[in-house]
Amino acid sequence: MKVNMLIIGAGRSGTSSLYEHLKSHQEICFSNIKEVPYFSISDIYKRGKPYYHSFFKPDKQKIIASSDTYLFIDQEAPERIFDYNPDMKIIIMFREPVERSYSSYIYAINNGHEKKTTTFRDAFNNEKENISNTYIIARNNLGHFYTGLYYKHIKYWMQFFPKENFLLIKTSELKKNYQEVLKTVSRFLNIEDFAKKTEIKTNEASGVKFMFLHKFLIDRNSKLRKVLSNIFSNSFKEFIFNSGIIEKLKNLNKKVDLYKPISEDDKEFVKKYFEEDLQLLKDEFNISF
Repeated sequence: MKVNMLIIGAGRSGTSSLYEHLKSHQEICFSNIKEVPYFSISDIYKRGKPYYHSFFKPDKQKIIASSDTYLFIDQEAPERIFDYNPDMKIIIMFREPVERSYSSYIYAINNGHEKKTTTFRDAFNNEKENISNTYIIARNNLGHFYTGLYYKHIKYWMQFFPKENFLLIKTSELKKNYQEVLKTVSRFLNIEDFAKKTEIKTNEASGVKFMFLHKFLIDRNSKLRKVLSNIFSNSFKEFIFNSGIIEKLKNLNKKVDLYKPISEDDKEFVKKYFEEDLQLLKDEFNISF
């Protein structure tokens, strides 16, 4: 088997909703957890293809698919993926970048990636240092604004894959007319149309109930995780990941956290950061918000 379709991001742009639709299609075998960070995290990549393939249980489906929103801003992953499958189909979702950056910031506050005392402007001012981090998870969790430079990241990916290998979807289009978007996806993947169904909404819960549990589940550098990792065999750890237990615990640990909308001053301030990239995105890909 070989994975032949990936959702690579952008994070906080509706990828979970698209995933819920895709995994229900009879011609798509989706990984048994939503995101498998095989190509994006070096020590996981070193485990090799058998480890990656253990997350899939295909039954003659045409499309073998997975998702990893770390990939969108990763500089090493495109070459790794090309070496694995040069015919990979790639889906990217785009949310209005100011809105996405604020959502990413709030998510980081609620999930312990940013200090609660960090303001939106502080996060912007810290951006340059944050994205210089060589650890892709840190860059993803703190690169609220950098991730929204959509044109920049698409063009980098297109150095490795031809334009026809990409499907670009606006979050607003999935919300407004998800049936039409799904038809576009089915044509892109050359599969039967999706069965008609109701709209799927996800990620409404943006906070966590127990921070210590959340940190344990997501922090690969957690001391407790390292201790447990030394105790249990690789086959047992693989079983745990494949069972979906971790994803279930993450979902159970979520809670709805209401937050103030972005201020008009902050909105206008951040807009300038995206102006040039958005113009290039519109000129070449006819994408605007």
